[in-house]
Amino acid sequence: MLKGRQIAFMVYQHYSLTESEGAVLQFEDLMNVALVGENVRGFLNVWEDTLLGMKQVPSEDILHDLFRQQLLKAETFKPLMALYHQGITQRGLPKSYERL
Repeated sequence: MLKGRQIAFMVYQHYSLTESEGAVLQFEDLMNVALVGENVRGFLNVWEDTLLGMKQVPSEDILHDLFRQQLLKAETFKPLMALYHQGITQRGLPKSYERL
């Protein structure tokens, strides 16, 4: 007959994730963070919380592309995003997650 601790250990073993599976799930969590409507503050809170929970944060290039993709959804940010794009194309500024 199995004891409670043995059953708990078996359940834990069954549902445990490898490090790579955990990293994929964390990256999926980041990809699923979305800007809803014009709630930029809410989006930023969820974005930062998700990044803080990640063991390995993606590269700046990936963060830039994911973050930019969400900011383009906000009507209030369209003029600012146009200026950002203009800085890249006309002034030769590099793409930067920090400048976003």
